[in-house]
Amino acid sequence: MKRGILVLSLLFVTFVSVECFFRPKVRKFPIPEGDNPGKPLFLTPLIDAGKIKKAQHLSKVRPNIGNTTSYSGFLTTNKKCGNNLFFWYFPAQEDPDTAPLVLWLQGGPGASSLYGLFEENGPFNSFPDGLQTRNYSWNVKNNLLFIDQPVGTGFSFTKNGCYAKDQTDVGNDLYAALVQFMKLFPKLQKNNFFITGESFGGHYVPAIGYAIYKNNPKAKLKIKLAGMMIGDGWTDPREQIVYGDYLYQTGLIDYNELQDFYYYQEQFVQQVDHEDWSGAFDTWDTIITLYMTYAGTSVYNFLPQPADNSNWDQFVQDTSTRKAIHVGNLDFSEESDTVYQYLQNNIPQSVKPWVEELLENYPIVFYVGQV
Repeated sequence: MKRGILVLSLLFVTFVSVECFFRPKVRKFPIPEGDNPGKPLFLTPLIDAGKIKKAQHLSKVRPNIGNTTSYSGFLTTNKKCGNNLFFWYFPAQEDPDTAPLVLWLQGGPGASSLYGLFEENGPFNSFPDGLQTRNYSWNVKNNLLFIDQPVGTGFSFTKNGCYAKDQTDVGNDLYAALVQFMKLFPKLQKNNFFITGESFGGHYVPAIGYAIYKNNPKAKLKIKLAGMMIGDGWTDPREQIVYGDYLYQTGLIDYNELQDFYYYQEQFVQQVDHEDWSGAFDTWDTIITLYMTYAGTSVYNFLPQPADNSNWDQFVQDTSTRKAIHVGNLDFSEESDTVYQYLQNNIPQSVKPWVEELLENYPIVFYVGQV
C-alpha cells in the first residue's frame, strides 16, 4: 500500500519539479578593504574534545540577528578531504526543549539552504530597509536547522576538491554533520527529527534519510528520525519526465508540439534504462527548452509577479553578518556551478528504491501546488 502511495505522489508532481535547476544570476559582494569579518568557527575539534559548553557558547550568533536566538558554524565531515558544512540553527520560539528538530535542505543541486531561511520558512527575511519578521515561520513551533550542502554550496567548502558525485556522498557528509550537531546540542537527541526539502531536495532528503536508517541500528548516537517531507521533489525522473500530456491538456502546447514531447520523453526513458546519464541529462534539458519555446512562458509561475526586492544574498555577505555567523572571509556561493557540474549526471537518476524502503519505516509527505 505504501508503495502505491509513492507512485501516485511521484506522478502527481509535474512540471514544477524542475524549477530548482534554473539558477539565477549569482551576486557577489566583496568585503570592503579594512573591514574585519572575523574568522570561520570550526566546531569539530571542540566537539571531539568533549568541550560542548564552550562550543555552544562560541557558536551563538552575536549580536542576535532579527532579535532571534541562533547558532552557527562549521562541522568537519571529512578531515582528509577538508570537507566542512556550514549550519545555522534556530531554537523554536515555543518550547524548544520538546519541539521537533526540522532540517531544511535546498535543491539545486548547489543551492544554498539560506535561500529557504530568508525566502521561505525561516524567522526573517532581509530587504534594503532592514530585516522583516516572517509571520508564519516554521521556527515558531520547531527547532529549525539549515545546512549548506553538499560541500561547495553556500558557505560550505572542501579544501581538497572532494565534491559529492552521487547521493551516497551527499548522505555520508550530511550524516557526519548531523551526528556532530546532535552532540553539540545533546538536549535535541530525544526530540523527533524531520528532514524536509524541495526540488532536487527530492534526492537529498531520501539520501540523508537512508543514511540515518542504515546507520542507526549500529550507531552509538541514534538519530530519532520521525519522518520526511518533500516539496515539488525531483525524485524519480523516469516517471516524472512525462510532461507532454499535462502541458497539452492545459493548453500550453498544441498537438504537433506534443509529438515532439513524446519523441524526447521516449528518448529520455531509453537513455535512463541504458544508464546513459549524460545523454539523459541533455535530453531532459532539451525538453525544458521545448517547453519554454513552445509555451512562451517560464517554468516558474507564468503569472506576472511583483518584484522581489529581497537582498538576503547581500545581507549574508555583509561584513557584520559574516562576523556574527562565524564564516569570516570565506566565499559564499548562492548557486554553485561546481556542485551542479559534479552532480549533473545524477540529476536523471532515481532514488525511488531508497524512498520505497524508507516508506516501509517512516511517514513521508510529498506536496506540490498549482494555482
